[in-house]
Amino acid sequence: MATTRSTIGLPTKALKALGLSGRASLEDARRAHRALAFQLHPDRGDGAHVAEKCAQRRTEQLLIANAAREAIELAVRQGAQQTTWTNEARRQWDESTKRIHLSAMLGHWDEVIDAISMGVDPNSATPAQGAPPIFYAACCDMLGKASTGRGDDARLRVLEVLASNPGTNLSLKGTAMWAEGRSIYDLVSMGRCSAAALDSLSRGQDALMAVLCQGRLYRTGNEALCFAE
Repeated sequence: MATTRSTIGLPTKALKALGLSGRASLEDARRAHRALAFQLHPDRGDGAHVAEKCAQRRTEQLLIANAAREAIELAVRQGAQQTTWTNEARRQWDESTKRIHLSAMLGHWDEVIDAISMGVDPNSATPAQGAPPIFYAACCDMLGKASTGRGDDARLRVLEVLASNPGTNLSLKGTAMWAEGRSIYDLVSMGRCSAAALDSLSRGQDALMAVLCQGRLYRTGNEALCFAE
């Protein structure tokens, strides 16, 4: 779906947050966002306080970039109520919804970001367990080994990304099987790297509060993030 700004008005502030001009296209925005996401991936090899503060700042920057991408994708969806959206874009949305839980379990944090940007509900529950996507990044043995997919470090990244999303409900509890009656905090406490996982959740929540308090973004009634005037 290579829609340009000349066809559908993309939000200028969101484009600017991605380092783009108001003439940028949807594909320009997607490329810029993905490049920023990889650039802002935190280094986890140093536990020093300075490194932790840098990781927090990167999470805040990624949160703003994610909000920009979501605003742009939303503008396209709202402005293209035609075959483009109802066919190809809806197919992409359906596929993203079906695989977001697997992406979380494999540590494919970039795919999780893409799915949320496309409008996938971050709280979408699996039919069998009633488990939202974030549960699958809990680094629990019942969900795979430490080496599964991209490994536990990547799953910690998924936790951080989802915890920083204003639409993610961290109080949700599963309804069946291994998830029954458990929240994400219960699951990460049972996991292989509980301290690091709790840190990831905390950093995501702290980043969200920081950008809201700084006034760079504000939260709407439906939990979406908008750029301040």
